[in-house]
Amino acid sequence: MKTLGPITAAALLAALAPAPTLAASTHPKASSAGGGFSYPGTNGGASYGEALPKTPTKPAKPKTPARKPSIVDTRPQLQAFVVSPTVITPGQTPAVRFQVKGRARTIRLRLVVSWPGTTDAERRIDLGRRAVNAPQSVALTALADPALPEGAMSVRIAGRDSEGELLRPGVHLSRVTQVQVRGHVFPLRGGFSYGGPGARFGAARNGHSHQGQDLLTAEGAPVVAPRAGTIEYVEYQAGGAGWYVVLHGDGADFDYAFMHLKESSITVVKGQHVDQGQRLGSVGHTGDAEGSHLHFEMWQGAWWAGGHAIDPLPYLQQWQQWSPVRAS
Repeated sequence: MKTLGPITAAALLAALAPAPTLAASTHPKASSAGGGFSYPGTNGGASYGEALPKTPTKPAKPKTPARKPSIVDTRPQLQAFVVSPTVITPGQTPAVRFQVKGRARTIRLRLVVSWPGTTDAERRIDLGRRAVNAPQSVALTALADPALPEGAMSVRIAGRDSEGELLRPGVHLSRVTQVQVRGHVFPLRGGFSYGGPGARFGAARNGHSHQGQDLLTAEGAPVVAPRAGTIEYVEYQAGGAGWYVVLHGDGADFDYAFMHLKESSITVVKGQHVDQGQRLGSVGHTGDAEGSHLHFEMWQGAWWAGGHAIDPLPYLQQWQQWSPVRAS
């Protein structure tokens, strides 16, 4: 038997000897619990014994509120509404045109007529029961009144259909419209002048005061009726008025006098009814007159028979605004 060398024998004895018990590691990362190293968790993991992080949840989307069912308006609706003409004179008959859209077959309508800014009472006009969804036209004979107040007139339409629903305005369409009532026109045609202080009402005269307004204009200029009415006088006064006409206005307690008219120019006779704007004669300078002009008087009550003269200038200036005349 071959004898082993000393180094080889020693190595063999070392391999057969039991392994020595390892001492506790002094490595700073050593774990005393399991003998291994703790996992630092630097890549998003968890250390041993830690609770796992919860998965983040997305915020809940807000709920869209449920749409409310649309409400259908069953009320009748105005589709057209106009009174014509938009400028009328007292005694003229205007007409109203309208159309109502709705579900019911008929609607009962009325008009309410008023004069804003005045004390004149409202007037109500019953249009009766009318068909829905069809154009309508009604002559307003109730407004063919010689005493109709002058100025802006408001006309409002109202109604209730056969199902009890109230009339509502249309899209961009009001239930109210405006009409101008022009009870007078200027008593001259063409250019004119109101003159100076001596032409005014109340100016001093020989033994009396001036009871009218002088309107200076060319010889032969047309003189017209400022209001419809009846001719009361067609006379001549050599030392004063010359040829003159007196008119009593319809529906009003006013008389109007036109003096110094041109000879043979008067176109009316006593007792004749004339329309507003109808020609009465021409401007002249008959009687006691200096130069051609119209001496115009306005009386509250009867002319020289219980009435009294009033200053016509404010009235003339108002009538001038809607008449084809020009003041210089």
